[in-house]
Amino acid sequence: MVKFPDPDLQLFENLPFKVVVIDRGYQVVYANKSPDILVGQKCHEVLWDSPEVCDDCQVRRLFDQGVPFKKAGQGQFCGQKAFMTCEYRLLHNHAVCFLDDKTQMVSALKGAKENAEKIRSEMDQHVEKAKAQQRMLRHKLSNTERKLTQIPQIMEGVSAGVMMIDSGKQVLHHNARLNSVLMAFYNPDTKKRHTCYEMLYRRDEACEDCPISKGRLLQHRLTRKMEGGAGSGYMTEEFSKAGKDFVLTVTNSSRTIELAMSIQSHLSELEEINRILNSIVRRGAALQNSDDLESLFELVLDELANYLFPEKETPMVLLSKQTPSRNVEQAVFRNVAPEDRKEFLRLFAESTMAGLESLGWQVFPLSGSFSGGTGFFMVQSPILEEKRLSILKIFLNMVGSRLDNLKLVANLERQAHIDGLTGTFNRAFFEKRFEQEKEKADKVGLNFGIVVIDINGLKRINDVYGHLAGDTLIQACGSLLKKNIRESDVLSRFGGDEYVILLPSTGIEGVLVLVDRINTAQKDATYCFPGENGDKIVEPLQMSVGAASSEETPIDKVFNLADERMYEAKERFYETHERYR
Repeated sequence: MVKFPDPDLQLFENLPFKVVVIDRGYQVVYANKSPDILVGQKCHEVLWDSPEVCDDCQVRRLFDQGVPFKKAGQGQFCGQKAFMTCEYRLLHNHAVCFLDDKTQMVSALKGAKENAEKIRSEMDQHVEKAKAQQRMLRHKLSNTERKLTQIPQIMEGVSAGVMMIDSGKQVLHHNARLNSVLMAFYNPDTKKRHTCYEMLYRRDEACEDCPISKGRLLQHRLTRKMEGGAGSGYMTEEFSKAGKDFVLTVTNSSRTIELAMSIQSHLSELEEINRILNSIVRRGAALQNSDDLESLFELVLDELANYLFPEKETPMVLLSKQTPSRNVEQAVFRNVAPEDRKEFLRLFAESTMAGLESLGWQVFPLSGSFSGGTGFFMVQSPILEEKRLSILKIFLNMVGSRLDNLKLVANLERQAHIDGLTGTFNRAFFEKRFEQEKEKADKVGLNFGIVVIDINGLKRINDVYGHLAGDTLIQACGSLLKKNIRESDVLSRFGGDEYVILLPSTGIEGVLVLVDRINTAQKDATYCFPGENGDKIVEPLQMSVGAASSEETPIDKVFNLADERMYEAKERFYETHERYR
């Protein structure tokens, strides 16, 4: 059986008439009536008893252009001949054929009418030819009248509303079911003699598209919108010619039309979703080619603004944070005022996600192996409906994967910039990260801090004990600093006896906390190394520390201010310690 979404399949199963689904090869892949007989066979073989594709087949045009069509004629269903009306429509990548078997009703009415007319004609001829056979003719006429009375009986056995009309559109007979059909729209008056348009539509003149007036073919079907005091909806009428007269079948098709409109709406929505998905997938290559976070995030916000959040001036933020801290690594804003960005970053650093959500921000993590906890997309927009939310998650999964790749590359780059003596980053890596932080501070308003550390007494150790002892001092200072910084901080050996710490997303308060932690740690700190005689030499570990933040001084002056404060601390140190040469 063909796979459709559950709502579509349930819809077909509940329809009162036969439904057959056909693929592009004319093969039946689904039928709601007798599926075991039809599925797997060609539609022209099982429906129209033709070994080849029907000459008037428009299925190919339906698939190529999406144009629905109708067909009526002699065919078969489940191996039995039938007079059918079929309506073909496109659903997903299949053609759906709605079949209605009119054989029994048309044959019965037509047969009864034609038989009665034939007998009446024979009787009239006999009356003209032989007055002597009058009794016999009356007897036959009586039989004819009896057979004519069978027409209303046949009509009453039909589940739809039925009327028989002549070429002048006068109603000759109608069944009781017709009343119930019309009562959905207004109270029908079926007691007196009417024309079909008076009885059905309360009109004084015939319908402009009347098939009787236009001399159309044997069968004609149309649906009209109905408005009445009892309600509104749709009514479908179908004409069939029966001898000189016409049979008009009337059904309340409101439910069917509503279902069809629902299907069409569903198809339109699916087409829109497919268009968005195709566009996003086409941009996937551009995402994979983005070699830095800022360009990646800018591209992502452009795509989201184009396809999922087309409303003007929708506030959006895409950011990543450094693990395990909440320090922001990169942030790109869209439709967020510059004065509001610092407040947003402060709330992000200090509050939980629930705090941001309480302010109207929807928070979506970027789905990746690492980025699931470090990358986030946030938007102030009405809640997305389920299908568009699924698209957003698919797209953010792509972004998260690319963010993972960039983080892996960054980690490899960090490993390539490790100082061999101390295991800290080298000066080149610091200078690159320093430029990145200055750019983020300028564009986004993310503060950063610099701490400059100079080792006191290194020259004396080198001169008295040798450079191996000096290297031990340098390593000991690096180990102490590593223990007291955050994982997100960048510790670099800047020169022979100088270290620099870069603190991303940090204001002056956070910088001073680190300085205090370093000074406290070095108060009683010592290091040891072997002397010339193999004895153990212990020396105090002493450093001068200066720090500054972009929160207190312009971006391009932060490093110089921290350096000046380091020299001021060194001068204070030598006020109580002997200066070596």
